[in-house]
Amino acid sequence: MQKKFVVLTTLLTLSTGASAQSLAPAPAPAAAPAPAAAPAPAAAPTPAAAPAPQGATMGAPSNEPLPPQYHSTTVPESESPHPQEPAAAPAQAPATPSGPQKQMSIYMGSPIWLTDAPLDAGFEFEIRNGIKLGMLVPEIGFGTRWNWLNIDDIREDYPDVDNPELLRGENLNGIWLSLGLRIEPELRGKFTPYASVAFDANLWGASFNRSSFCGMWTCSSTRIYDFAPGFSGRLGVRFTPKPNIGLDLGVKPGMSFQGWAFESTQAWVQPYAGVTIIMDPKQKRKKTATLSSPQGGFL
Repeated sequence: MQKKFVVLTTLLTLSTGASAQSLAPAPAPAAAPAPAAAPAPAAAPTPAAAPAPQGATMGAPSNEPLPPQYHSTTVPESESPHPQEPAAAPAQAPATPSGPQKQMSIYMGSPIWLTDAPLDAGFEFEIRNGIKLGMLVPEIGFGTRWNWLNIDDIREDYPDVDNPELLRGENLNGIWLSLGLRIEPELRGKFTPYASVAFDANLWGASFNRSSFCGMWTCSSTRIYDFAPGFSGRLGVRFTPKPNIGLDLGVKPGMSFQGWAFESTQAWVQPYAGVTIIMDPKQKRKKTATLSSPQGGFL
């Protein structure tokens, strides 16, 4: 009896194990190897992309603020108030004179005495400077002249002069400084007429009227000059073959009061020729200011 119970228990245990094994899920089969990928078809050439408009940014717009280093400073062309242009040189206004015209003249002539002074025609040299202010030319001049004595006139008109032959070769010298005003019309041609008047501070000295002085070893003499005021003028015309050079021809009348040099008023007239250098005012050009806009254009 006991042996039958043991046998039944054993059979029951084996049957229970077999049924449990049949109820467990079967293991999954091993995965098969993946088939080789088919070669991708050749992509068709894409057309060239149209150039992006100036100022456009890449990527989709985002609501999130970008860091400062990624902020774009480019202004779209549609919003730019001034298109960028290459920098241009500053414009220059027409040249304008910056001062008056200056003149410098050198005159040479031969003074001919009109009074009874026993003098032959002589030689005169003068340097003149002037500033042109419209039609008026204030001027200053410095010059000197020589007239030689006429022995025949001395013999006839001054019988009290003993042995006039001793005066042969002697001369009367004049030195002067003048202040005057010239009227010179503004003409466009090459010929410019003018007229002037001047006050002359004259110093007159005869070559035979000398003062001697002696030192320890030598003696010397100097000509004695006497002052006599006077007036003079010019009537002439200037031919200008070139813009800055003029050739002058004219006549200069003059007179001197007796002063401390003569016994009576003296007068003379002098034809002259000369050269005038015309110094035009400097040309000043004004530059037109150009302001740069923040976008780089010019206003």
